[in-house]
Amino acid sequence: MLRYVRALMERGLVTECHLWNFTRNMDDERWLQEHFSDQSKPIKLMHVDNKRAWTEYYHHYTKERYPDHIIIKCDDDVVYVDLDRFHGFLEHRRMFPDLLLAFPSIINNGVCANYQQTAGFHPAEANNLGTFPYDTFCGRLWADGRLAERLHDHFIDNLVDYTSRAASMPVRTIKVGDRISINLFAILSKDLDIFQRIGNDDEHELSVRMPNETGRANYVDMSCFVSHLGFYKQRDTGMNEGRILERYRKVADGLGLPAAV
Repeated sequence: MLRYVRALMERGLVTECHLWNFTRNMDDERWLQEHFSDQSKPIKLMHVDNKRAWTEYYHHYTKERYPDHIIIKCDDDVVYVDLDRFHGFLEHRRMFPDLLLAFPSIINNGVCANYQQTAGFHPAEANNLGTFPYDTFCGRLWADGRLAERLHDHFIDNLVDYTSRAASMPVRTIKVGDRISINLFAILSKDLDIFQRIGNDDEHELSVRMPNETGRANYVDMSCFVSHLGFYKQRDTGMNEGRILERYRKVADGLGLPAAV
């Protein structure tokens, strides 16, 4: 993830990165402190007092503190970003201010998998993928590590074809109140007030409650692929995370991306 962040910074598309320290073991803690404790640099380590809740993270981002920004929330296991299309993703974010949250076309995300298959990606017969019925929570992909692994393999094997075909695809609105996994999304500064109202289940709050309360839909930008490595249920059901991560490392190497640290 950090290799892509640094590449986006080099292109001037991301100006600052905050690494929120929700680590649960000392090795991770030491690694973060060693590499990112210098607050004068554009990649900053952010401290939290309570690592069992997300409220400190969300409450930090106010429209007073960030008056004219696009705030991007990204999970630490996002392992691929279409760098050539990310500028378009940001442009579309500003073009659709009446829509609430903007999601890219996320590989290994149940709702996005359905949209992608409907758009002609992930043929059911390819790599024994089968169909991806529209499902707003859980579903066959979320809880099947072997299926997630096959999907990642198929995406990597067809990466050039996928990204070139996606480039001209439109945004697709999500039915108001339908849940989507929040692996990566973008929000405009003017809407940051909703962050102050997030409770214990941030995914439900952002993808279900806030759209219902505001009457504003979220959307998926089908032109920009990113890839999310895995859900905990997938790790519990046979996903070879190390093998897939190594494949994504080779993709990043092939793109000539800078080192993570």
